Amino acid sequence: MNLNNLRQKFLSAASAGNTRIVENYLKKPQIKGNSYGNLALCQAARGGHLETVKMLMKHGADQKDSRAIQWAAQNNHQETVLFLVENGADVKAIPQHLRDRFTKVIEQHKQQKIAAQEKHERAERAVRQRGNHHNIRHFIKNNRNK
Repeated sequence: MNLNNLRQKFLSAASAGNTRIVENYLKKPQIKGNSYGNLALCQAARGGHLETVKMLMKHGADQKDSRAIQWAAQNNHQETVLFLVENGADVKAIPQHLRDRFTKVIEQHKQQKIAAQEKHERAERAVRQRGNHHNIRHFIKNNRNK
């Protein structure tokens, strides 16, 4: 298979969110370490394929490539936008007409994470105050999503 065909199939798999196939292509020397990873990241973000986005970033795609967050925002893929922002993407790369909406979503997400962390810490303190140190991991594990 020539390089153009290989590249096209790799990008098509990313665009379709076929994480397993994308990962297999990333093992090929013609693709591995190549700039195609960033383009594939943009294609996966455009389709809102979060697992493919995560895998591409694990293999070195640059989450700071502004095109990825732009495409995710333009196609209203909130989870993908949140993931990219949490991993260093610049919110300012989101087109202005969409930025206010996503800024609110990102802020709400941050507040939810803070609230969950505070709840976790309160539960941990409560267990320690009861003197049940040996059961703390079990208690936290069983009460994490409550």
